[in-house]
Amino acid sequence: MSFGGTIKLQGEREYREALSKIKQGLGDVKVYLREASNEFKNSTNAVESLQKRSELLAQKLTLQKEKVSTLQKAYDAYSKQQKTNATQHSALLGKLDEEKRKLEEIKNKLGTSSAEYKKQEQVVAKLSKEVDNSSKQYEKNNKVLDNTAKQLNTAQLAMGKVEDEVKKNNAALKLSIDAANGTTRSYGTLKNQIKSQQVELRKLKENYATAVLEQGKASTSAKALGEKIKIVSKELANNRQKMNEATTAANSFDKSLGQAHGGVGRMSSACGAAKIALGNLAATAIATAVSKLKELAVESVKVGAKFEATMSKVQATSGASASEMVSLSDKAKELGRSTKFTASEVGDAFTYMAMA
Repeated sequence: MSFGGTIKLQGEREYREALSKIKQGLGDVKVYLREASNEFKNSTNAVESLQKRSELLAQKLTLQKEKVSTLQKAYDAYSKQQKTNATQHSALLGKLDEEKRKLEEIKNKLGTSSAEYKKQEQVVAKLSKEVDNSSKQYEKNNKVLDNTAKQLNTAQLAMGKVEDEVKKNNAALKLSIDAANGTTRSYGTLKNQIKSQQVELRKLKENYATAVLEQGKASTSAKALGEKIKIVSKELANNRQKMNEATTAANSFDKSLGQAHGGVGRMSSACGAAKIALGNLAATAIATAVSKLKELAVESVKVGAKFEATMSKVQATSGASASEMVSLSDKAKELGRSTKFTASEVGDAFTYMAMA
């Protein structure tokens, strides 16, 4: 005769098999990610490498979520079963106490040598064994439940880390795509825009002068052209400011413009260090940005050298003193900012004036 009690948790084997398959899948993805990282180190196409890594991380996240879901289902099922087991185990303990009480009553009435006592003694012995087995199984089930809770917590933390990996990789991928598509305004683009605005401004001023001569300064045409000149002049000034800021940023890589080429080498080294520090993420985007700064630094050297050479020629031709040359240089730079001519072109004009 059996009174029931704690039973082994149901579905434990199935959950273990499911978790084993997920573990295998995560192991495979880990290998693929390692291979992708090695390919990335030797690849010149950051976008393609990051896209591949993005796909693998998505698979990893899916498997990790599946693991969390499986462990959560297992924990919920185990918890529910263990509550039922607790009720059954408690009932079994109550039944044992009741049978022991009956045994004591028979002993007091009929003695220990009676057949009734012998029979009841067997009932108590069998029930005691069931209680002992039930207690052991209950404790074993509790250990399974605690271990599942720990695995669930670990899996949830791991899932959070994978989600962070996905976010970082996606951010790096976007940055690389933006760099590849040229969405970041380059030095060359800004330079061309400034040239275009200079041409437009010159034409507007010519048209304005014509309108003033033919129709008067207060005419509608002259006023409209005047407003347009203000707008274009402001846009041009803003772009020149951006150019100056970019030049300053480029020059900060090297204290002396005369060492610009040495600075370029250091920038390349810094890019390599950044590539390692970021785990190769957005390496192409970083390299693209540094490349633009390198171009700007070299261009700044050329422009500066040309201007200095021109002013030296002015001094040689005119015989101007050092203080006079400072004033002439400042004037040339001022006219370079406020007119369509560059500072070097103004310097050339000074040379012709000195020869006159």
